[in-house]
Amino acid sequence: MSQYLRPYIEALLTTVAAFSTGQATVDTGADLIVAANTARKFLEITNTSLAREVYIGNSGVTAATGHYLPPGASFVIDLSICTAAFYGITSAGSAVLTYIEW
Repeated sequence: MSQYLRPYIEALLTTVAAFSTGQATVDTGADLIVAANTARKFLEITNTSLAREVYIGNSGVTAATGHYLPPGASFVIDLSICTAAFYGITSAGSAVLTYIEW
């Protein structure tokens, strides 16, 4: 097995003993969706709004720089090597985001 693939294969074979879920309301200022987690292996963020677009990124996220998350859509990081915190912002109004991670 390649030394580069080994951590990913091992992560796939790891039993998930616990997970966490939560909700965050984001508006026109960068709001924390989910805190940093050095043990993260999987993260899914879902925009539950049917009308508001959300942009996700780091603590300085803006509507111009964030990753676009349309109404009702999800963003998934699997075999995560990204343990950072995620923030969200809307261009107008507010939206509720949910997340699950392990």
